[in-house]
Amino acid sequence: MQAFRILAISVAAVLLLALLAAWQVPGRLDWNRYRGTIESLASSTLGRPVTIAGKITLSLLPETELTAADVVVGDETGSTPAFTVKALRLRVAPLPLLSGRVEARELALNGPDLAIDWPLRHGELAGWPPYWLSAFSAGIENGRLRVGSVVLESVNATVQTTEAGGLTASGTGRLGGQAIRLAARLTAAGRDGASGINLSVEAMDRLAGVAGSFVGQLVSDGDLAGRLDFGGPDWSQLTAGSATPGGNQAFKLATKVQATGETARFEDLTIDIAGPNGITGLAGTAVLRLAPDLRLDTKLLATKLELDPWLSLLARMGRGMTVGLDLKAEAVAFGDGLMRRLSTVLEVTQAQVAVRELAVQLPGEADLHLAGTIQRTDPARPRFDGTVQLAAPRLQETLRWLNAAGIQALPDLPEGVLTATDIRAHAVAEPGLLALDHIDGQLDDAKVTGELRLWPRLRAGREAKPVAGAPANGPAIVASLELGSLQLDRWLPNALPRADDLGRSFDVDLRLRTPKASLRGEQITALSLDAAMQAATPRVTLRQLEATVRGVHLVATGSVAEGGRLTEGKLQANINDASGLADLVSPGWRPAPGFWHGPAVLSAQLAGPVDALGMKLTLDMADARLEAQPVIDLRAGKWTGSVTLRHPGAPRLLGLMGLTGAASWLGEGSLAVISHLSGVQASGSLSRLSADLLDVTAGDMRVSAPLTLDLTGDVPVVGGLIQAEMLALPGLAWQAPAPLPLALLRGWRANVPMTAKQVLVDRAPMLTEASGTVSLADGVLRLDPFAAALAGGQLSGSLVATSADPPTLAVKLALANAAARGPGDGAPSGSLPLDLIAGQVNAGLDLTAAGHSLAAMLATLSGSLTLDAANGVVGGFDLFRVTRATETADPRTRAAAEAALRIAVTEGVTNFDMLAIRAQAQSGTLTLQQGTLTGTAGTADLSGSVGLAARAMDLRVAMQPAIEAPPEVAMRLTGPWEKPRKAPELAGFLRWLADRKASAIGPATTGPATTGP
Repeated sequence: MQAFRILAISVAAVLLLALLAAWQVPGRLDWNRYRGTIESLASSTLGRPVTIAGKITLSLLPETELTAADVVVGDETGSTPAFTVKALRLRVAPLPLLSGRVEARELALNGPDLAIDWPLRHGELAGWPPYWLSAFSAGIENGRLRVGSVVLESVNATVQTTEAGGLTASGTGRLGGQAIRLAARLTAAGRDGASGINLSVEAMDRLAGVAGSFVGQLVSDGDLAGRLDFGGPDWSQLTAGSATPGGNQAFKLATKVQATGETARFEDLTIDIAGPNGITGLAGTAVLRLAPDLRLDTKLLATKLELDPWLSLLARMGRGMTVGLDLKAEAVAFGDGLMRRLSTVLEVTQAQVAVRELAVQLPGEADLHLAGTIQRTDPARPRFDGTVQLAAPRLQETLRWLNAAGIQALPDLPEGVLTATDIRAHAVAEPGLLALDHIDGQLDDAKVTGELRLWPRLRAGREAKPVAGAPANGPAIVASLELGSLQLDRWLPNALPRADDLGRSFDVDLRLRTPKASLRGEQITALSLDAAMQAATPRVTLRQLEATVRGVHLVATGSVAEGGRLTEGKLQANINDASGLADLVSPGWRPAPGFWHGPAVLSAQLAGPVDALGMKLTLDMADARLEAQPVIDLRAGKWTGSVTLRHPGAPRLLGLMGLTGAASWLGEGSLAVISHLSGVQASGSLSRLSADLLDVTAGDMRVSAPLTLDLTGDVPVVGGLIQAEMLALPGLAWQAPAPLPLALLRGWRANVPMTAKQVLVDRAPMLTEASGTVSLADGVLRLDPFAAALAGGQLSGSLVATSADPPTLAVKLALANAAARGPGDGAPSGSLPLDLIAGQVNAGLDLTAAGHSLAAMLATLSGSLTLDAANGVVGGFDLFRVTRATETADPRTRAAAEAALRIAVTEGVTNFDMLAIRAQAQSGTLTLQQGTLTGTAGTADLSGSVGLAARAMDLRVAMQPAIEAPPEVAMRLTGPWEKPRKAPELAGFLRWLADRKASAIGPATTGPATTGP
């Protein structure tokens, strides 16, 4: 037993050592010295030349395997495909190996790389599958197969022969980066050299469910014919790279395939895609070229397409091959609208998409044409560079469609702008950016050129990573445009936007130029705008606005920050000839043309928040300077501040404004108007204006007039008070034919008390302590009541003027206890041929007139006039000398008496006790109904008339000296009232003198009688 145990242990040890030797020793032996022998044996066994470039090893356990590295299997003549293998493992029979024969039983290829040039040369597949595969199957590990330009990588498959001599293969691999599962069957070649081929491919991972199959024939010369079917459960798997949640767009593709040489043709190509609106069908042809580079050219027709999936598919095209696409579609759905008549020719490569032609009609009948290239170096940001042409007759409709599709290219715009366009431009576009250069065409009804950059607002799902140089705040517009003309009324809102809303929607950087523009009927030339809006701040910056309006050159700058704070606001207006501004003033208020001839300069500075905007304004024009410094509350619509107007010569300024001869009644001197004004606005317009302080100094005049203007009612209402230290008025030019501006009385209401310490008329003191109330309503101006001191007496009355057609004037005045003090002393007397020089006067008048001018009113003057005076003096005749001349008259000295009397009745003054005059005016003629003068020297009766319009008179003064049986002596005044002709009437005196002579001589005394003066 002990010996048996020792024997068993010895045998086991020997066996163990033998196994260990069989396991370790072959691998440690140098088999490379048998490289030539093994290559010859392998070539003889495989029937193909075998070249071993790497190390050769042999292992006996667990199975007998021969392993060779870096093996090339192929035909030296190149008539059959050759391939390289990183490592070739052959499981061989051990006993034949001892006799020097390699008898392969199973083949494993690690890292094989098989390249089959396409098209195949004639007979290149002859003898395939090789007979040596009939005894075993081949395993492929991490292999690579290239047929022409088509590369299948990471192949792990099993290849084996069939009983009929065919070849089957199945396994997995990666095609174009996509994991696939494939199965292929190649029958043995028939007598005609053709082999049947059946290939099926099924995608895995993200494209799971997508599968295709090919059934056809392959001949040894490389021709291939058959049918290809391809499909999947969701079209988005191809367009987006994976199935979308809830996607149900099942699709299928079917086509006939004919491959000859380097070209494969796909005829009767149909693609059907199911969708929510039915099945989309495409039909066409395709050509696949395998050499020299892989290229697919397709030509497709469709009735209706969904654009988004095709854009995603286009983004995935061109990977590994060039794709030429000729696509035409009657309708293309995008957003909530349809694009019509799409026609496009594209060439897609890995690097770019060449857009040979793209034409489509957008909603709004907008015809779009594109041509250029789309660079794809950054897959996340394709970039189009080319030309674009857009003819959009209903541009607003097209823009609304884009907004509905989630692409807001422009902010909300007013109605009536961007209604139509027809432009051509060079375009650069990428996700989130559209840049147009060299724009040329029409925008609305104006020619447009320039450049435009748009960073549109995109809805969720269309976001793009930031563009280099893009504003950080999102949607933006940068434009530099020149327009042939511009109607600003269409673009500007009716009311200014709230300061808080400025720049809220889009960033805008705008440079705009136009040779002509219009705003509210005003023509603007050489308009240039350089401005920007920032949405995040928000901030609006007016870098410069320059324009010319009515010969006024305007330049404005400024900036409005968040909350409406204005900074660096400046306005400069330079006017070479201000005549163009005359039309801006109402004709009734418009100064004379001479006022406008000459330069003017307006400058304004603005700064501050919206509720306390400070302004400094200066206007220099016609040697006058207007300065204002208001503070404006834009929120409340209120403003207040000081306003001053100065001019070195008040009469000269009034003369320029059409009021000539002002120096004669106003006096020489400067003009100064100092005021403190405040205003209130409502609904964008002025509702109330108050002058808390309004001091006017002009020549001799000094007036203070705090006034208010209320515009809240149907008509403006003026209130306040007029207080004058000295009120200077011009004398009335009764013969003036110019129309009176009484039309200005319409549309106003007023009730303003007034006082004046002194009133000058033509610089002569006239009234003192004048007071009254000026009221205006319904076109009727009243000064009622009115009172003033005149020549120590009291003047009272009223004045009413209407703007009727024709205008009317009514004056009622009463003068009590006035003292006449001679011409030029402020008394109711003057340089008339008959003048009241002194006396206590009571007078009254009640006159009415109608007409458009003072001359017309004087011609229609009607009413009554009374004058009663006592203990006074009249000038124009000397009743005392008349009495004396008649008392001392001697017929013998007739000539001397007549001469003395002639002087007495036409010159000198007469004291009177009582003077009473009653007159009636009718149609501009004043007729004396009573004129009686009584005094110690006699009496005088006045009769006749005065033509006020004609400024002529025909008066007769009949004087009765204070003697017994006095003669009648008279003076007649005829002709112009400024210098009438005084004609003494002495016939009565001469007769009286002749009678006295006859009485003295007696009846016998005779002589010639004298008659006439």
